[in-house]
Amino acid sequence: MTPNDMIKLALLQDKDREIIALERRLVELPESTAKIRRDFAARTAAFEETKAHYKKLLITRKELEGDLAACEKLIGKHQAELNAVKSNEAFKALLAEIATAKNKKSEIETAILQCLDDIDAEAKKQEPLAQEHKLDEERTKNTLELMTSETGTHQNHIDALKTERDLFSRTIDPALADKYEKIRARRDGIGLAKALQKNSGTIFCSECNIALMPYQTVALQKPDALIICDNCQRIILPFVKEPASETQD
Repeated sequence: MTPNDMIKLALLQDKDREIIALERRLVELPESTAKIRRDFAARTAAFEETKAHYKKLLITRKELEGDLAACEKLIGKHQAELNAVKSNEAFKALLAEIATAKNKKSEIETAILQCLDDIDAEAKKQEPLAQEHKLDEERTKNTLELMTSETGTHQNHIDALKTERDLFSRTIDPALADKYEKIRARRDGIGLAKALQKNSGTIFCSECNIALMPYQTVALQKPDALIICDNCQRIILPFVKEPASETQD
C-alpha cells in the first residue's frame, strides 16, 4: 500500500463518515420530530388546564351569585310572612329560618369575595400565559418546518455524496478498495484506523484502543506495508502522537 493509497483511503473514509453521520441524523429526525410534538402537546395541555381553571372560577362566581340572590329572596319572603303569622311558635320558627338564611347569605358573600380574589389573580396570569403559548406554538411550528426541510436536504446531500464517493472509489486500487469495503461492512462502516502513540511510546489502534504488536509497529515504517489490527481487523494508517490532554497510560 503506497502513501498515495493511504491518502485516498483516508479521503474515502472521510466521505463514508460524513454519509454515516447524515444517515444517522435522518434516522433520528422522525423520533426527534415526534418528541417535539409530544412536548408541545404536553405544554398545550397544561395551558388548557390553566384556562379551564379560570373558566371554572367564573362559573363558580355565577353560581354563588345565583345562590346569593336565592338566599336574599328567601329572606325577603320570610320577612313578609312575619306579618301574617298568628302564633308565637310560627313567628319564632320564621325568625329562626331568617337567621339561618342570613348566616348562609354571609357565607356566600365571603365565598364570592374569595372567588373574586382568585379570579383577579388568575386573570393576571392568563394574558402572559396566552402570549407565551402563542410564541411557543410559532417556535414549535418553525422548528418542525426546519426539520422537515432538513430531511429533504440531508437526503439530497447523501445522494450527492454517494455518487461522489463511488466515483472517487474507482480511482483506488480495486483489490485494496475491495478489502476496505469488506472490512467496513463488518465494522459499522469504518474500515480504517489510525495508529496513535502514547507518551509512553506504546502504539495502539484509534478505533478499538488495543496496542499493536511489535512487528506491526515496525511494519508501519515501511511505505508499502498493509497493517491490519489483530483485534478489530481494520486497516491501520501510520501513527501520530497522541495529544497530551488525551494521554492514555
